[in-house]
Amino acid sequence: MSGERIQRCSVTERGLHGDRVFAVIDQETGKVASAKHPAMWRELLLHSARLVHENEMSLEVTTPRGEMHHLPSDAANESLSRELKRAVAYNSQAPKAMKLDRLDPTSLIDKTAEVSIEQQLIARAAPEGTFFDFGPLHIITTNTLATLSSTGTVDLTDAARFRANIIVDCPDGGGGFIENTWTGRTLRFGDELSVRIITPTPRCAVPTLEHRGLSANVDILRALVKYNRLEVRGVGARPCAGVYGHPISPGEIEIGAPVRFIE
Repeated sequence: MSGERIQRCSVTERGLHGDRVFAVIDQETGKVASAKHPAMWRELLLHSARLVHENEMSLEVTTPRGEMHHLPSDAANESLSRELKRAVAYNSQAPKAMKLDRLDPTSLIDKTAEVSIEQQLIARAAPEGTFFDFGPLHIITTNTLATLSSTGTVDLTDAARFRANIIVDCPDGGGGFIENTWTGRTLRFGDELSVRIITPTPRCAVPTLEHRGLSANVDILRALVKYNRLEVRGVGARPCAGVYGHPISPGEIEIGAPVRFIE
């Protein structure tokens, strides 16, 4: 689902406060419902969610029809099941070894490629009981967005497609996918928050799909395959944009905070 832009937030080892506190679970398979498997779940990207009560971790979901539901509630589960034509439920408890299905995105740009659906363990580099794809934080730079924009495949206003938690502006960083070189380094955001960069972020089908306010655009994936295909440990060569990070010291983060390397 689409998220929200916020001015300020606290960050712990479990990521941004309120991020991914719920997931949609397929009641038949027990897996996380994810638009990484577009044939099953692409409609999820037309919904949006926002945190309404921070202390109670209550969320408000807006459907493509404009209906609003609060989580957790039976009404929200029933509404989403009707929208998706499949029994699903919002869940705030992630059991061990939770999985989702992921389309090999190669088939989106090569129609001769075999359509392959992979099973993916979630939260492999995040605390137990969380719903993150991999690590607790996803970071992308304006430099990467500008590089993609220069290929004519994406507009700088399309940052929401990449679903990053944090966008870093590096005006002196030059062009290109500059965060490719950050793995193993530590960033300090403001005065408190420190984040160790884990790995580049392999891209799935999601950035190419229609989101609320954004049309489908498979050329994004073509550009990443052409210009930023990287070897990612454990998964092989993948088109990448952005990096995953792990908070090693908690703190507050806000728009406009300075960012620097401390290791």
